[in-house]
Amino acid sequence: MESDPTLAWKMDSELRDAIESGFEILELAFTPNYVQFVVRPRLFDLNSSLMAVKERLEPSGRIPILREKEGKLLLAIGLLPPKKESRGPWLNIVLFFATIASTLYVGYVHSLGYLDFDSFTFSWRVLGLAGLYSFSIMTILGLHELSHYLQSKRSGVRATFPYFLPVPIFPIGTFGAFIQIKSPILNRKSLLKIGFSGPFTSFAISVVAIIIGVLLSEFGEIPEEPGAWFLGSSILFTRLVIVIKGSLPSEGMTLFLHPVALAGWIGLLITSINLIPIGQLDGGHISRAVFGDVWARRVSMASVVGLIVLGAVVGYEGWWFWAFLAFMLGGRGVFPLDDVTKVDAKHLALGIIAIIVFILSFIPVPFPIITP
Repeated sequence: MESDPTLAWKMDSELRDAIESGFEILELAFTPNYVQFVVRPRLFDLNSSLMAVKERLEPSGRIPILREKEGKLLLAIGLLPPKKESRGPWLNIVLFFATIASTLYVGYVHSLGYLDFDSFTFSWRVLGLAGLYSFSIMTILGLHELSHYLQSKRSGVRATFPYFLPVPIFPIGTFGAFIQIKSPILNRKSLLKIGFSGPFTSFAISVVAIIIGVLLSEFGEIPEEPGAWFLGSSILFTRLVIVIKGSLPSEGMTLFLHPVALAGWIGLLITSINLIPIGQLDGGHISRAVFGDVWARRVSMASVVGLIVLGAVVGYEGWWFWAFLAFMLGGRGVFPLDDVTKVDAKHLALGIIAIIVFILSFIPVPFPIITP
C-alpha cells in the first residue's frame, strides 16, 4: 500500500508528530463517529510503536487505540477519562471493617451450629471460631484483589485499592471484593495476566484453607430437625475430603465443616463464579484476551444462556440471579489498546489453567439444600 505524502499534513501537527513517532500514516478511514488512521508500524513491533505514540499523546489527555479490520491496521485516537480528585482510601477502609464485622457475624452463627449450641448465646470459643472464619475468608478475598492490584502495577495500569462488599447474610457474609481499573491496559497479554492473577491466588489459598479446615472437621449424624442445610460440592472439594478424611463411616453421617473449611469452600465458589467468561468478571477478561472482541462477546452470551439452562436443569434458581446480574452489569469488559497482537503460547497456557481451575472449583448446586 502506497502512502499519500500530503496526508500527514492534513491534521493537527502535534497529533501528526505523535502518530508518526511510531507509525507511518497511509490513509484515513472515516466512520460515523470518528476518524481512524490506516497505519504501518515504524518500529520493530506493534507494542513498541504503540508505546511510542502513547507516551507522546498522554500528556494531552489522548490515547491511541489499535485495531485490525479487513487486513488493515487501524489507529484511532481516544480521550483519557478525566482524573478525579482522590478522596483517599476512606471508603475502602470503612468497607473493609464492615466486611470483617459481617463475616464475624456469619462466622459466629455458623460456629454456633458447628458446636451444636441451641441458641444465639455469647461464648468466647464461638467467637474464636468466628474470628478464624472471618480471617480466612478475608485473606482469600484480600489476596485475590491484591494479586490483581500488583499485576496491574507491573503492567503499568493504575488501579484502586480493593473495595470489599459486606453482606451480613448467612452463610457467606460478603459478596466478595473488587478493584477499579483507572487507566488503559496496553495489550491482550497484560489483560490476561491481570484477569488470571486474582482467581489463581484465591484458588491456591482456598485449597490451603480447605486442607486445614477439613483436618479439623468432624463426622456426625445428619440432623433430622427441619431447617438443617447442606453444602454442595465441587470436584476438587470432594476429592480433598476423601483423601483427608476417607469415606463416610456409615449411612446417616455427614461431615460438619470447621469454619476454616467453610471459608475455603466459599473461596472456591467465589473463584469459580469469577472465572465464568462474562463481561467484567475475571473470566470475561481472560476470554477477551484470548478470543478477541467478537468471539468474547459470543462466549459471554453463551455463558449467560448456559447459567439459565443450568439453573433449570439442577433446580437451583441462584444461577438465574447470576445470569441476570452478569447480563445487566457485565458489559463488554475491559478492552486493550492493542487488540491486534494475539497472546502467545505461554499466555494461552494461563487461559487453559484458568479453565481447569474453573472445572475443579465449580459447584453446580452450591447451597442450601434444605431437609424436610
